[in-house]
Amino acid sequence: MRSKLITLDDLFIKYIDQGQDIALGGALTYNTPSAIAREIINRDIGDLTIYSFMGTYPVDILIGAGIVKKVMAPFITFAEMGLAPSYRRMAEKGSLEIIEIDEVFWGFGLKAGAASLPFIPLAYGYDNDLPKVNPLYKEVVSPYDGKKYVTIPPIKPSISIIHVQYADEYGNGIHLGNVSTDKMLAKASNKVIITCDKLITHEEMRKRNKEVTIPGFLVDGVIQLDYACHPLGSDGLYMRDDEHLKQYVKLAKTEEGFKKYLEEYIAGKSHQEYLEKIGFDRLNKLRLEVA
Repeated sequence: MRSKLITLDDLFIKYIDQGQDIALGGALTYNTPSAIAREIINRDIGDLTIYSFMGTYPVDILIGAGIVKKVMAPFITFAEMGLAPSYRRMAEKGSLEIIEIDEVFWGFGLKAGAASLPFIPLAYGYDNDLPKVNPLYKEVVSPYDGKKYVTIPPIKPSISIIHVQYADEYGNGIHLGNVSTDKMLAKASNKVIITCDKLITHEEMRKRNKEVTIPGFLVDGVIQLDYACHPLGSDGLYMRDDEHLKQYVKLAKTEEGFKKYLEEYIAGKSHQEYLEKIGFDRLNKLRLEVA
């Protein structure tokens, strides 16, 4: 078997480029690789289309940096901390194209993408206002019962970045907590990169084969990064950093505040330099018992 271990440089040489459509895995404030979003900003890659199930900090900083032209997500929020500030600013300015969808579109769209279907019908009786604002919803008449059904196209990102807690060098990954829609996202995507907190041996992975959530045959590359999700959490290993997230939400409510955050924590900083800026004493306090 071929090792799939790659570096951040490899990721941008081989997989991510200007104008690409990129999906980020995870859900809300856990298991989304924030480090990759910061790296995309520093690599000055723009004109992006971003897909996300329940987007938060990584999606918001990409939007705030002005490098996203289009976003597809059921919602982008910081949950109890408030609305996603950069997303809201850009939406109100009209400088961001928003493809309005719900969780049903996301789930069935991924199923269609994974199966390489041209479209997929939703359950009979599906009825809301989204078709009024999103022309991707189409109505067809079933050849079997003559009823009208709402259909949607497949979601099939060029590349997905998915975070797992454990991985081996051959791309097999283990989530310690909520898998969310990551497994279906991996199946639907043309290319899949996983980031992981810990690399384990293939022998250990074989012993834990029933825990594997992302099989290696779906994966193109593996990047090990400590605290890859920070300030979000990584299920079972470290909690989200509420203090940092609240600081971001407060600053990013204005363009000037976002620029201040960008300069302090992202611009020109490697992932290691970002972690040093946060401080390892603080990071270690977020750690949980290792499963």
